[in-house]
Amino acid sequence: PWPMKGQFDIIFCRNVVIYFDPDAQNTLWKRFATALTPGGWLFVGHSERVPTGPETGLTTSGITSYRLADKNCT
Repeated sequence: PWPMKGQFDIIFCRNVVIYFDPDAQNTLWKRFATALTPGGWLFVGHSERVPTGPETGLTTSGITSYRLADKNCT
């Protein structure tokens, strides 16, 4: 279980996930996405790439920034 509670507008996890195996990385990206509020931001390190699309609900907003889809945005 996560040690923190609630949803977050921003998560910074820079240069950490690169040290995990690919399965653990995919699990973390999905868990981060579920911990974000709609429209929330995930910032990662330059060496890390997050899968985007329906798998995570995240879209790329730059080289190291990703955003969770906001169902209220058109």
